[in-house]
Amino acid sequence: MTSLGTQLLQSEDGSQTATILPVAATSLPIVHKNYLNTQVAIARLPPEILAQVFLHCIVPVAIGGYACPPSHKWLKVSHVCHFWREVALGTPGLWTHIHVRGLATTLECANAFLDRSRQSMLTLRVDFVAWKLSPVIHALIRSMVRADNLHLYLPITTMKEIGRLLPHFAPHLRSLYLGIDCDLYRGDESYDTSQFLRACSAPALQELKISNVHFEGLKGTLPFTLKHLSIYNPGRGPSESLSVLLGILQGLCSLESLAISSDMYSALPSIPSSSIHMPHLKFLRVDTSTEECVHLLALLVIPASTIVSVSSRTRVQDDDGILLASVLVDKLMACVQHICRENMTAKLVLSRTHLRVFQTDRSDHEARSVESWQSPQFDVAFIGPNGNIPCSWFADVCTLASPLDVGILFISDGRLLDCSPTLSPEHNSAWHEVLRSMPNLFFLGINNRVMSGRIKDDHAVLELIRPYRSSSPDDIGATSTSEFRIPVPKLEHLLLQDVTFKAAKSSRGPRFVDELMDVFQQRKEAGCELKQIIIRKCVNVEKRNVKKLRKVVAVAWDEVDEQ
Repeated sequence: MTSLGTQLLQSEDGSQTATILPVAATSLPIVHKNYLNTQVAIARLPPEILAQVFLHCIVPVAIGGYACPPSHKWLKVSHVCHFWREVALGTPGLWTHIHVRGLATTLECANAFLDRSRQSMLTLRVDFVAWKLSPVIHALIRSMVRADNLHLYLPITTMKEIGRLLPHFAPHLRSLYLGIDCDLYRGDESYDTSQFLRACSAPALQELKISNVHFEGLKGTLPFTLKHLSIYNPGRGPSESLSVLLGILQGLCSLESLAISSDMYSALPSIPSSSIHMPHLKFLRVDTSTEECVHLLALLVIPASTIVSVSSRTRVQDDDGILLASVLVDKLMACVQHICRENMTAKLVLSRTHLRVFQTDRSDHEARSVESWQSPQFDVAFIGPNGNIPCSWFADVCTLASPLDVGILFISDGRLLDCSPTLSPEHNSAWHEVLRSMPNLFFLGINNRVMSGRIKDDHAVLELIRPYRSSSPDDIGATSTSEFRIPVPKLEHLLLQDVTFKAAKSSRGPRFVDELMDVFQQRKEAGCELKQIIIRKCVNVEKRNVKKLRKVVAVAWDEVDEQ
């Protein structure tokens, strides 16, 4: 709350009529005209409607996450005239959002909000980087019996002091966020979420978000009605055992969303082997090491409609570690595929899966920065057997940036693929394997953007769909003709992005357009004709090139993207 808000709270109106606030350097006719116009409008607005207009001025506060602080700009509006001020003072809902951001929030302002909110439910948000409690925080904690949303982001010592002042019972608390300032986090100190919940019982709690705090003691303290749980503990925060998390989840059968982003470690003998049933789960997000992802996904039993997002990371130090990472990634993909096979009733079972493997060299590990790490990544989307998803998913449904251990990808039901391939002699065969494993593909998007340290080869893009000779009798994902085999035989739509259609005059060899038409013609003769090509942000595209392509295939091209 700003100092301006403090002045507005303390100001008084001097008349009972619609008097405009004094404006410096304003002529008398303009003031008189505004007075007449405003007086009629105010006199005709019922207090109930005016109160609803005021309530719409308040920005809702989302507890946790990256939410905007509540707006107090409506305070200026409430001081336009005495009538408007009376309506504002008689509307308790205007005074229920209190945000303490530092010393600028005075005790007088906080008490004014608490008094004028009367018995309404409060939304309290404290982002106060101070090692000692202020009188403002004392006042808010005493009013927690009326709070339904509480957001605390404080240093660890201040959080412990608040725990000693908490009321024994918070009957209306529905949403709770507890966060420790990571920059002020001390490794020798710890704070467990259970310390808060044991000191202040919250039977109506439905949403819990914690950041940089321990959760070891939460088992048995959370109400079974909890619907949303989010745990965010980055590398500088505390780490917990996976078995502790699994023990907590076993008693939360009503969860609708679960988000875990934490550096956990596995204690294999203590990990329970029984399945964890979550029949109401709608969204699952896991961001931890690959080994913990494997154990967690293997034990969860979730509905078919659950959207699953997995961000797995494994840091390795030597060749044995790289091999281990490959095995763990293989297990994770197998586990995710198991979820898809068990839930084939959903149209889109798994929206996106992120797998990252960070490779470092042991010899100079301490001197190497994070930015210099190699981080090959691919995102895979598993789609149900009918494959019916909106067109808006085309660019985001399935993105492969590098074919890392591509043999583990079994996405035979996938029908849409948007990729940024790394085309080189050592990667071309891997990309062919990707397309061979997707025989039902009907949309293929290729973004041939320039990668750092690599030579751009636009002609290699066509090799992904060009008919080829194969000596293998069993060529999965290709249709056989008398002489050639056709990759992705059901392909109908091709998207090309960041492809150079016309190279420099000094370059030799066939032009890209001629090769592209040759590929289309070969597929047409083999009975696997493409229906459409989409040209987006390509280089040196000429109108005559598009006119030439339209003789053999439908072309969608935005001339705005021409360079």
